[in-house]
Amino acid sequence: MNSDLRQYGLTAPQYAVLRTLGLSSEGPLSMSVIGKEMFVTFANITTIVDNLEKRYYVRRVRNQKDRRVIKVELTTHGSRLFQRIFSSHKKQVAKLMEALSEPELRALIAYTTRIRNTITSASSIGKKTSHDRIKIKKQS
Repeated sequence: MNSDLRQYGLTAPQYAVLRTLGLSSEGPLSMSVIGKEMFVTFANITTIVDNLEKRYYVRRVRNQKDRRVIKVELTTHGSRLFQRIFSSHKKQVAKLMEALSEPELRALIAYTTRIRNTITSASSIGKKTSHDRIKIKKQS
């Protein structure tokens, strides 16, 4: 995969941002949401987005109702690039997975899901967001 990315002049983290945006059903995303998805800090996301923006793959968009809110979206150029790379990546992953039986694939999915959930919950311990507080209030 990294060799594919190099042919497009992308790093793995840059592709991860493109993938996060490209697969989002919510449209433009805040940098904090992208960072949580990638398990990286806000400073890292800022640098990655800066570099993608310089190449016209993404753009920052201000919320018209609250100008302090800035989200990131794929440009047409970035969307085309993402689709080209993602299609190739899916084919490569499918080919690699052919080496596993159906039960092995199910086990792999279960293990990686468990690891991801552990990382997600460990990274959010003690970091209550306003969204979390709303959930807690509703449960009370």
